[in-house]
Amino acid sequence: MAYGLLHDFLVGNTTRAYEYFGAHFTVVEVKGVKQHGVIFRLYAPLAQDVSVIGAFNNWNVGTHKMQKVDLAGVWEIFIPNLKEYESYKYHFLNAKGQYVDKADPFAFYSEYRPATCSRLFDIENFIWHDDEHMKRRTRSFDNPMSIYEIHLGSWKGKVDNRNLSYEEIADYLIPYVKELG
Repeated sequence: MAYGLLHDFLVGNTTRAYEYFGAHFTVVEVKGVKQHGVIFRLYAPLAQDVSVIGAFNNWNVGTHKMQKVDLAGVWEIFIPNLKEYESYKYHFLNAKGQYVDKADPFAFYSEYRPATCSRLFDIENFIWHDDEHMKRRTRSFDNPMSIYEIHLGSWKGKVDNRNLSYEEIADYLIPYVKELG
């Protein structure tokens, strides 16, 4: 990561940290051979002994140990031959001396509740369908804004004895927020 972008991330001045952190499909050259795989990057300055675990390594904490690549606390590993939608988590020794498994804070895809794993997703090759919105949106970062926070799982409750998907809840939530102004 370029020093400037890492600095901007550390002081809270970037909206692009997702371009570096998380799990990104890529091609790297290893000993003269191009390999397709995923580069995992995690910001965990107080962590020790960080691993990537998932179905691809039978959740074995010793198989894919990450390396701390700078003094700020960025951890990294390249794992070849992974496939989209495979589940994974980070396994690490935290500052309290406890081993914990955590979802990727920069994950591009996650399992549906009650499952809690992150899932590999190729964001670089995703075909977006929001061109019209992107042309109309404003980028007024210096203007005040209102943030309306809800917990989707409990806000509407169950409909027909099941939790709604994000797309389904939008039909209820958008008119409600508009009504509130």
